[in-house]
Amino acid sequence: MSDSIDACLAAYFAGLMDGEGYIGIRTSTNRGISAGQPVRWRRYSAQVNVTNTHRGVLETGRDAWGRGNIHEYRGVNKPVYKWDIPSAQAAAVLTDLLPYLVVKREQALLVVELHARTAASVGVVGHRMSDEERAYRLDLQARCRALNSRSYFGTYT
Repeated sequence: MSDSIDACLAAYFAGLMDGEGYIGIRTSTNRGISAGQPVRWRRYSAQVNVTNTHRGVLETGRDAWGRGNIHEYRGVNKPVYKWDIPSAQAAAVLTDLLPYLVVKREQALLVVELHARTAASVGVVGHRMSDEERAYRLDLQARCRALNSRSYFGTYT
């Protein structure tokens, strides 16, 4: 856990992430100038955010970890705020939350693993990702999607 984050704050935000957050892996591609061209590159990155109607709560998290941005959206009855944590910084926040996450623990582990592989350039030579590494990252993404689907009824221990 980060030295500046105390256990109580991490536990609180883990509960917030479990109830109001999203942890996933997204894919970005470049198809060249026109959409009909083949994919030239594919990038896998973390997508982590927490949504709430109380901006102050999200500001506390952003300020404590020093990561991310808060965006305001128009809600039905009042404004809705979303704390977006950039992919490169998501692993640090999730690592602090891991001991306390219940519902989204497995997704967090997958994102932390993706970050570790990305940071170490596993399976990447120059700017080319090996077919094996691409398949591995695609599997991480598929597992994360399955966990996030409404039909997943895993065990929470």
